Amino acid sequence: MFQILMDGINWRINFLHSILEVRPIFLYIRKKMSTSLAEQLQRLAAPQTTVFKRDKKRASLLFDPKEAAGLKRETVYQIGLEGLEELISKNEVFDKYRNTIFHITSKDFERSVQSSETNDLFTGAIEYSENITEEQVSHMLPLILKGLNSSIGDFCAASYIVMARLVAKINLSDKILDKFVEKVSGVKVPQLKAEACLVLIVLYQSQTQYSNIPSAAVMNLSEKEWFPKILQNLNSSGSYILPFLEKLIRRCTEEGTTNDLKLARDMVTHCLEQIKLEELYVGTILNCVLDSIKPKMDYSADAKTWLTEVIHTLEKQYPNSFDKEVYSILSSKQEKGLIKRKKCLSKILKNTMTYKGKFEIFDKLYHPNPKYRSEAVNYLLENYSLLNETDQELIKNSLMDRLGDQSVEVSQATGDILKGFLEVLRTIPPKQRDSYHKYIVSLILSYILPEKSSFNVSTIILEILENYYNTSSKEVSKESYKDKSLHIEKYLKCLENIVTKTEKRDMNLGLIDFSLDIPDRKYFVLLSNILIKSNKRYRKTLEKESLTYLLELLKSKKYENREFVLVGEILPSLLMLLSDTDRNIRKLTFDVLELFMETSTTKSKAKKHESDLDSVQSDLLQLSCNEDAPVYLKAGILGLLSHINNFQILEKTAEVTLQFLQQNPETVTEFKAVIVRNVINRIEAKVISELNFNTKTWKLIEYAIRNDKTIVFNDVEDKVCLTALILNQFEKEIFLALEENVLKCLLDLIVEISSSTQSPEILPAANRIFKHINLDAKLILDQLMQMRDVQSPKQNVAKKKRRVSVVPTVEILDTLEWKKGVTVLEFIQDKKKMWNTSCLLPVLFDILKKCLDFDEQAPVEYPKQLVLSSILHCCLKMDGEAIPENVFNMELVVQCIRASQNPQTHHHALLVLAHSANLIPTQVLHHMMAIFTFMGSSVLRHDDAYSFQIITKIVDTIIPILVKDNHISNIAMVLRVFVDALLDVPEHRRIPLYKQLLTRFDVKENLYMFLLLIFESQVLHGSQEKSNKDSNLKRLEIAATLCREFAPDIVIDSCIKLIKYLSMLPDEKDDTMTTKDSDDSFNIITHTPKDFRHFKYLLLKFTATLLASHDFITQVAALSDDEELSLEGLYKEMIINILQYIQRISKLAENASGTPQAHYWKVVLHHSHDILDSINAMLTPQMFLLVTKGLMVHNLSTIRRRILELLNTKLQYNSQFFSDCDTTEIYALIPPIISIIECVNDQIELDQETIIQTALLSLKLIVKSLAPDNPEKFVQVLEFITNLIKSGKAQNNVLASVLLCLAELCISLRAHAISSLADFMPAVLKVLKQQKYEEVPSVLLRSTITTLEKMLDSMPLFLSPYLEKLLLEISMLMCKWGYASDDQKLQPFVNKLTCIKQKIGSIIPSRVLLPAVEQCYSKLIEKKCFTATSALMDILAENLTSLKGPDINANLPELTNFFLNALKFRSDGNSSLEEANTVEGHIIQAFTVLILKLSETSFRPFLSSGIAQSLKGLFVLFAGHFLNNAAQVLDACNKVKNEELYFADENKSILLLEYVIKTLNSVFMYDSQKFINKERFDVLMQPLVDQLENNIGGTDQLVKRNENLLTPCLVSFAVAIADDALWKQMNYQILLKMRHNSPQNRLVALHCLTEIVKRLGEDFLPLLPETIPFLAELLEDEEENVEKACQKAVQEMEKVLGEPLQKYF
Repeated sequence: MFQILMDGINWRINFLHSILEVRPIFLYIRKKMSTSLAEQLQRLAAPQTTVFKRDKKRASLLFDPKEAAGLKRETVYQIGLEGLEELISKNEVFDKYRNTIFHITSKDFERSVQSSETNDLFTGAIEYSENITEEQVSHMLPLILKGLNSSIGDFCAASYIVMARLVAKINLSDKILDKFVEKVSGVKVPQLKAEACLVLIVLYQSQTQYSNIPSAAVMNLSEKEWFPKILQNLNSSGSYILPFLEKLIRRCTEEGTTNDLKLARDMVTHCLEQIKLEELYVGTILNCVLDSIKPKMDYSADAKTWLTEVIHTLEKQYPNSFDKEVYSILSSKQEKGLIKRKKCLSKILKNTMTYKGKFEIFDKLYHPNPKYRSEAVNYLLENYSLLNETDQELIKNSLMDRLGDQSVEVSQATGDILKGFLEVLRTIPPKQRDSYHKYIVSLILSYILPEKSSFNVSTIILEILENYYNTSSKEVSKESYKDKSLHIEKYLKCLENIVTKTEKRDMNLGLIDFSLDIPDRKYFVLLSNILIKSNKRYRKTLEKESLTYLLELLKSKKYENREFVLVGEILPSLLMLLSDTDRNIRKLTFDVLELFMETSTTKSKAKKHESDLDSVQSDLLQLSCNEDAPVYLKAGILGLLSHINNFQILEKTAEVTLQFLQQNPETVTEFKAVIVRNVINRIEAKVISELNFNTKTWKLIEYAIRNDKTIVFNDVEDKVCLTALILNQFEKEIFLALEENVLKCLLDLIVEISSSTQSPEILPAANRIFKHINLDAKLILDQLMQMRDVQSPKQNVAKKKRRVSVVPTVEILDTLEWKKGVTVLEFIQDKKKMWNTSCLLPVLFDILKKCLDFDEQAPVEYPKQLVLSSILHCCLKMDGEAIPENVFNMELVVQCIRASQNPQTHHHALLVLAHSANLIPTQVLHHMMAIFTFMGSSVLRHDDAYSFQIITKIVDTIIPILVKDNHISNIAMVLRVFVDALLDVPEHRRIPLYKQLLTRFDVKENLYMFLLLIFESQVLHGSQEKSNKDSNLKRLEIAATLCREFAPDIVIDSCIKLIKYLSMLPDEKDDTMTTKDSDDSFNIITHTPKDFRHFKYLLLKFTATLLASHDFITQVAALSDDEELSLEGLYKEMIINILQYIQRISKLAENASGTPQAHYWKVVLHHSHDILDSINAMLTPQMFLLVTKGLMVHNLSTIRRRILELLNTKLQYNSQFFSDCDTTEIYALIPPIISIIECVNDQIELDQETIIQTALLSLKLIVKSLAPDNPEKFVQVLEFITNLIKSGKAQNNVLASVLLCLAELCISLRAHAISSLADFMPAVLKVLKQQKYEEVPSVLLRSTITTLEKMLDSMPLFLSPYLEKLLLEISMLMCKWGYASDDQKLQPFVNKLTCIKQKIGSIIPSRVLLPAVEQCYSKLIEKKCFTATSALMDILAENLTSLKGPDINANLPELTNFFLNALKFRSDGNSSLEEANTVEGHIIQAFTVLILKLSETSFRPFLSSGIAQSLKGLFVLFAGHFLNNAAQVLDACNKVKNEELYFADENKSILLLEYVIKTLNSVFMYDSQKFINKERFDVLMQPLVDQLENNIGGTDQLVKRNENLLTPCLVSFAVAIADDALWKQMNYQILLKMRHNSPQNRLVALHCLTEIVKRLGEDFLPLLPETIPFLAELLEDEEENVEKACQKAVQEMEKVLGEPLQKYF
């Protein structure tokens, strides 16, 4: 078993590596995850004690412990086995564990029955397998990260568990943890929100060394509004969220303030509002906020307001804890962290009225100056009652501190305020109330001190008393001891006892330097300190008493020789007192000196001194430089000599000062500080000119500048850094007095200390120096060059020597050279008094390049900002001086924007770009596009609003400069650069960028120019992109999308400009064109003719597509009524321009017909019409009517015509378009239309004629639309049209349109038009009469026919007065064109004539029609228009068809007379045979219609072949009456049988013969009643067969007659016989004809035989034997054509009979 466990260790890593990819396992996990995942994470996220308690419970990944306990052993084994199988399918390495860990015996393994050794091994193996190594983590990491980022719930949940276990077991690197936090914060699975929070809590609980939250994670979490709520739920359920919450608050605060990220600020606000903190943790959260901000950093107004709100929220929710923490922060003095927080808190609260007063009180209570502390205490004395309870409690604690204040005044004031507030006294701890005991001790010590005690013993007691005094209550009582406070006077009594009992030595106190730390001097110092502290006026009192004593001594007679007064240091001391601020002291000093000078000897010496002031000065100076002299004496002397200065004095004093500075390098206090200040104050411009590197003064300056940690104190306990002290002494005149090499070195020292110091005082001082001096830029060039050339300290030495180009690393940032360079940049970025700035530009750009070479840009953001600011400043200082383009590296400036995420860097780069745009606009323009192409390319760029802000700034800053003159050429130049980079700009950034760009250009004026450049770019690059369909038209799609970002009026106006621009272009490129033919948008000269055509094509296609796009139409539809009405003028202008262009292109297309360019011009014309249609489609009905009405009166005829055409299109094909309009709006169009029509005359030009026709069509369509509902309103229109017709002004096509309008009026007005019928009908018939002579139907004729048709539809019963003329004209038209069916062009016209015929025949009553037909027939015969009778008879036939029985009987007499008279036409002999046949045929057709409606009795008198054909089977009933006559006629017309024919005229005989054959054929064909019997067969057979040899009319006529009439008749005759015997007779007679002498006759008989065989089929077989011999003869006929015809006939017979006939020959 131990071996099995060891094997388990080996495959455990493989299992973890694969488990995240095993889908079936996760399918099972999903069922359990909802109950187990959150619980396990909850346990991991619990406080640490809970984790320890549960640590030995190995919780299952899949099961709740209770659920797992209920599973059977077999079930667990099967689950594991299934998982193993899945793992093996993924990786075969797991197969070896099939027979070990997963062996069947493993499920029976029981640890309880194993030995202790086995269990120990087993436990050790398990524990060993659970130790995770870095190698194992590296294997698991990719899959864990993949799972954390997965949107698959199973995968993500399992990754959470594995990750939580992992961070709980092992400390991971910050880099790995950063990735974990970034992935988890993304929360790819919304269902696992709480689990994701738990994972983060576990991570920050376990990984205590990890204190960061990556910026990406901060952004992810800030975007999730639900996050604080879930954190609170976990907090309330017992999870320890503070470690994570602390980091979250800190990082969100940093992002919210430093980067001004609003989402991060909102996250902090929501967390503080929604999460209930324990009071213990309030201070932690407050400190997180304060530690996240920088006191010196200038935040935005929003950030400052937000920080105040955060502090207010904490105070409001946790007032007590908040006040305690604020007290702790404000009362801090030395701890750096608390001091920083104090500054941050001051920065937040001082600008807020709510906290301002309170904070000022706290600030002053702990101010280092006792004056301010005293003011604060006095303020509280007056206003304490006005404070709220919380503030009073907090101030009570502060007052306790002020009780122990070092200042007597402060402690006194504190005591005064405490007198009236006993409760404050009760809050003071007992230790601070034990002053009484301390006094007792002090008193006892002072009395038990032995007489003549040494300085050492007295010093020890003085130290104790000083300590008691310092630690006692600071209430000063002038009365008896009260409230256990230390009584000062009694305390001084103790001091007096000590002084009295101390041994007095013989010493000259004037020569003792009390600043030295030796026992005797320490005694006097302690005593003096206590006295001065006990009474602030004591020092002055002591001085006054001493002077008074000296004065009295001089006045006394005891010392006659007064010269002793001036020995040693007394005179210098007296001189020092003359400068005292106390007037009394100065007076006493003068009195002493005056009394001294009364003696003669003194006067003589005084005169000597007066005569040798230089000696006095030298002596004093010598004394000030004496090493043995007391330091305070030196300080006083130097103070006396402060106004006497030269370089020699400065040198001597500098040497002394330098010596004791070197002896005490850290702190300079009291009198030494005075000396230092005095000497440094001597560094003036008037004495410094002799300064060089070998002087003591230079060494002092160098030492003072470099030692920034040396602190110099002044009299009021203020302190200043030695470096700051000397820097503040440097005025600009000093730098003017120095030599260049010294000045350069001095500036380098200042830069160096400014770069390395930690003191906050030095930078302002150095900055002041650089601000005020007149600086030659060459002096600071070395520092910048060192910054440029500095290399990483870790870089290989060999590489440094070889100067191998390497990527700079962050270690460079810590080098002194780099820091000095940064400092110089800080100083010069806004330096006004500086010259020779041009020498800095190359170095600055080199430094900028070095910054950009860093892999990580964040650390060099500030240096980049400084460099950019300095570059800008240098350019400004050059004052018009030309900047070489090779020096000004624009690409680096652009790269600063591309490579940075910092808004400040962007700001500085934009300022440089803005300025350089004035200097080198072309270079700026061509480089700035790189700025926009990077937007959105970085994964870290989450905030699009931020990216867009950069774009806005760039566009708003740079573009106005580039196009400040607003010249079109400059605008085009700028736009062309942006157009060229259109596809390079990231897709999500394009539209905002270009919209902003065009807005800056005045989009209404220049959008069209942008589009023109787009078209040009597409022309130039589109052919290269044809292979890629996605990008081929991408530019146009982007342009269209961009256009739709603007208001419709801007888009339409731009389209108008495009069309105008297009109209100004030449039709084709000409080689003779010059530059004046080109413009800024499209240079025709530099492009090929093909490109030029393509450009125009793209312009039209784009405009058409844009205007027709759904999105744009939606935009227009969304406009308000007023906005839409404002577009009327644009619509008109657009329509006018496109119509003019269409007219132009139409002519070009017509002229180019048949040329290679024909198709191009057709496409251009098509797109032009599309544009017009698109504009038309955008118009609402009301707007369309307004536009139409306005354009009807346009000066250009083309516009008037086209707008009428558009109106007609709407009226004709979109009848519902005006359904929402008021009819009065449409009526308003009629007057301008009529005004156009009124211009008609017989001399109008073609264009005017077309417009009038179009107007008439518009009027017709309006009539059609409105007249049926309101006919009365159109009566005047009818009168106008009638008058126009009668006037004769309208001719040809115009008249045709007038007639069509009349037709529409008639059909719409109906009864209202009857009154005008008499006026216009004659004119219509007149037109019809005139047009019938045209060779082809004219438009006028067609229109007239249409008009008549409409009249027949609308008022047929009122046309009887005009019916005769109408029939006459219609009949004549029909005879001319009605039967030309082969011409398809005439077919519509013929159809209309036919329709009119039908309508006249069907609508007009017979009683009205018959007289008119009879009269019309007579006129037609009279005029010999015989063919016209066809149409007339058709009309009559149509009328007869609709007659009923009663109507027939009523009209039969008239009909009988008419037809009998008509049938006499042939006998009248007034026509030719053909004409007679024609007329007779027409009459018979009409007559046949009548016969079909007659009875047998009525019918019998009317017989003819035409009737037979029409009546078919019915006619057979009457055929027996004429068969004998027919047989006789056949023989009489047979030229072979008779020499004289039936008619003398052979043609008539032929015609008679044909009609007889036709009649017989009809009888035979429709014989279904066995009409042909033996007798009738005998009558007809021989005459019919004999016709096969009747060559009347010639052989050709015989052949034709045989094929068309005779053979069909004989075939029908044979079928009608239906008798074999009769067939045999007939067949034999035909066979005999095949032996005729004439070959043609033989062929005729052969043809007849063949057709009979075809028809009879197998029924012919009985006749075949007798037929074979005849066929055999023909097969051997001497005529070749007969032989061939017979062969063919035989083949056809074989097919029909189904039997080969060749065997019979």
